[in-house]
Amino acid sequence: MTPLAMGSHKGSEEHHVGSDTATEEMAGHAIPGAPFQVFLHEEKGAVETGSRSQSPANAALKTVVEAFGRMMDHRTEYGRFDEALNKGALQKVIIEPKVVNREGKEFLLLVARTSQPNQVKLLISASALEEQGYLNHPDQLVPVLAREFQWVVSKADTTPDRQMNVVRADLTQAPILTNQKIGKLSGEEREQVLQELFRTYLTTVDQYA
Repeated sequence: MTPLAMGSHKGSEEHHVGSDTATEEMAGHAIPGAPFQVFLHEEKGAVETGSRSQSPANAALKTVVEAFGRMMDHRTEYGRFDEALNKGALQKVIIEPKVVNREGKEFLLLVARTSQPNQVKLLISASALEEQGYLNHPDQLVPVLAREFQWVVSKADTTPDRQMNVVRADLTQAPILTNQKIGKLSGEEREQVLQELFRTYLTTVDQYA
């Protein structure tokens, strides 16, 4: 079993999300049966400089929409995805030219809070989709998206509004589990430990609203 890795998810660190150039938002794209839409943020002028239907941004949109369509067709096979849908945890999906942190490091996927309690948005980097070989391969993207929904559910459940009455604890006093103890935990027990650490000791800051 793999030891519990804290901080392995990029959405758990303080970050800035954006792109190197100005962007404009296209109309949302619905996915049959899904309560959320997929939005594309394109670089301004991209439509005028080439064929939109053949652009990487449009290919990214098509890939993401098809991947979510396949997940909707088999939603019960993806437990966290199904849970997020039942809870209405995902407000929308946004495809950005790039998704970067304060240090300029690009992420493929990032979960960010919204102004609505218990709802988050999923940010997807179009350039990372292309670089990592997911463009035009929705079947390969599906398991990656499915895994990200553990963070969609987790972050939606730990919105600032729910944390207002929680006394912030000292992280240095957090209980330490050895690799041996972690190895004996079930998947559900590991998840409970991780959730408790997030709720009690960790504070995340989103700069993207």
